[in-house]
Amino acid sequence: MKLVSLNVRNLYGYFDYNIDFNSDVTFIYGTNGCGKTTILNITEAIITGQLYKLFNYDFKEIELLYTSSVKNEKSKTIKIIRSKSNLKVIFNNKDYKIIKGSVHEISRKNPQDSREVFRYYFDQYDFLNTIKQTFNYVYLPLNRSSVLYEYEDEIDYFMMRRLRSIPSDDDYNNDFDNKDIAMMKIEALISFNYSRINSTISKFSDEFRNKILKSLLEVNRQYSIDNLVKDILKQGNTVSELQKTKKAYIKILKELELIDKSEEEDYNKFFAEFINEFSTFQKNEFEGLPLDLVIKFQEISKIKNLVILAEKMEQRKSLARKPIEIFLSTMNEFIGNSEDEKEIIINSVGRVFFITKYSNKPISIQYLSSGEKQLVTFFANLIFSVKSSTSGIFVVDEPELSLHLSWQKRFVEKTLEINKNIQLIFATHSPEIIGRNRNKMYKLEKKYVEKVELLNE
Repeated sequence: MKLVSLNVRNLYGYFDYNIDFNSDVTFIYGTNGCGKTTILNITEAIITGQLYKLFNYDFKEIELLYTSSVKNEKSKTIKIIRSKSNLKVIFNNKDYKIIKGSVHEISRKNPQDSREVFRYYFDQYDFLNTIKQTFNYVYLPLNRSSVLYEYEDEIDYFMMRRLRSIPSDDDYNNDFDNKDIAMMKIEALISFNYSRINSTISKFSDEFRNKILKSLLEVNRQYSIDNLVKDILKQGNTVSELQKTKKAYIKILKELELIDKSEEEDYNKFFAEFINEFSTFQKNEFEGLPLDLVIKFQEISKIKNLVILAEKMEQRKSLARKPIEIFLSTMNEFIGNSEDEKEIIINSVGRVFFITKYSNKPISIQYLSSGEKQLVTFFANLIFSVKSSTSGIFVVDEPELSLHLSWQKRFVEKTLEINKNIQLIFATHSPEIIGRNRNKMYKLEKKYVEKVELLNE
């Protein structure tokens, strides 16, 4: 889904806002106090299904227009009408009503209890979860530490516990409570995804082992002498192709730890003998096919099937590893040119560190500069929290925070390069972030209207 427009009527009783979003990038700009952060917070409340947050604002009506990536599908609307004690919501052509609960006041007094408020409303109103599932989104507010998994049941709690349990050579665990919360959540996000990716790759390997057995059985069933002879006579069986098959097969066996040095020599000898016999057979213009060559070719046929299976598995593994590789290459593209040539790395258990040209000893990302932390936060969310296969929405309040001007200039282009399906919505003061995208700017202005009092019902 992508956002088309947001219309707010009588915010705080006096102001109207009408915002049109571009399908790729929208830069919302304006003077301090014009309402940029408020508009982003309202947008976030709607697309996350947390409509009860709108009780924090006085308004008459809010209408969010959105569309899917399906061709010729009409735009849809979420409309919210406010009264003092409830919200009337029109969604999917149905009317709903959210009644303001006493639990709502808890989060205003203590933001740490916002999870309880979330559970209360989502348990009471099933359609909120439907709204939440409609959008593939990430929102980075000014307070970056509040972004990750803030309301996803206990997922951040368990992720933090897992992160604490991972052994470390530094004082990370001993000084856990004094660390940057935003970075702790980013570390947990990366660790969680690293673990999930490794589990996926392990699953692929298990499937591959099962397919090996099945493939061996199928070869024995399907190959008659006539079929083998036909395959031997195919032009594709060149010496170079056989050498290529040999290298690929031995590589597979090594990776699966199914071969030692002496066995590798045996396979090299087997292929060398076969290639020699096959070359002789070719020179004799395929006359007098030796039985020994037929038997060996049956083994070669099995091996070729295994190599094909392995290549397909490697493609799947490579696709699974891609998010990690993109994150590391992107981060190192930005920070690798620093004076100390920092490099972001992820160890074998999913902990993320950086090293410098002065030392290969891993250093916690807690000790990155503020600008580098902003980059880690942004790109980790972009790569691991937004599904690249669907039309995602990435909303960021002041993406330029702590970023060097040279980074700001490359920021948007790199983001769209990573995820071409994404819709970016930035509230910004930075001309460098906007760069060449002047036609994507939207000036946010308050439109004063006659004051409207909220209705009692």
